[in-house]
Amino acid sequence: MEYREGNIVQIAEGASRFDFKVDFINVTGVSKFPGQVYGYIDANDLTRATDAEVAEAKANLAPKFSVGDYAKVVGDTHYSDIVGGAIVKITDLADEDGDLRIELVGDGDYDYAKPSSLEKVSAEEAKWAKIGRKVGEYRKGDIVAYDDPAWFGNKGIGTVIKDTDQCCDPLVEAVTSAGVLMPYCLRESKLTLITPVEVRFDRS
Repeated sequence: MEYREGNIVQIAEGASRFDFKVDFINVTGVSKFPGQVYGYIDANDLTRATDAEVAEAKANLAPKFSVGDYAKVVGDTHYSDIVGGAIVKITDLADEDGDLRIELVGDGDYDYAKPSSLEKVSAEEAKWAKIGRKVGEYRKGDIVAYDDPAWFGNKGIGTVIKDTDQCCDPLVEAVTSAGVLMPYCLRESKLTLITPVEVRFDRS
């Protein structure tokens, strides 16, 4: 639906803020994102929500976790042993205080945190976190599978010879379709990590 400045629109049920239930909003502008608008609320259109409704709204917004899920810490933890940005695994559900038991991926340290202090992450992010890296963070010495007909002219196995950085994609050395060992910068989307350098037997 197309909204315009001056429209008065009704707020969908369940989309209101915690403290007030809003029936209508006066549109003062339209966002560049489809279906999103700016506006103001007339005081006559507000009714105070009950404590039970506020609690229910907060509970519905809290992320739902299960044992075994992976998450990123985005708020405070109980003991402050695990800092923001860390990837953790949920090892036990909420205790009497509503805290989840979390374990630092790849380390074993544990702490407790409210669901609101955690943000779910993908299985891919968790997999890279286990080796202490962000997704797509390649390091010199990694063994990778590549599929790049534009440069190597084939697909196969290569070795990263320069770390990923902000200026360049991973520099990978591999044998081209002409049988020549060559280095090329390859996009991360063309690569699959086979063996991290940290666990290569020939580098220990």
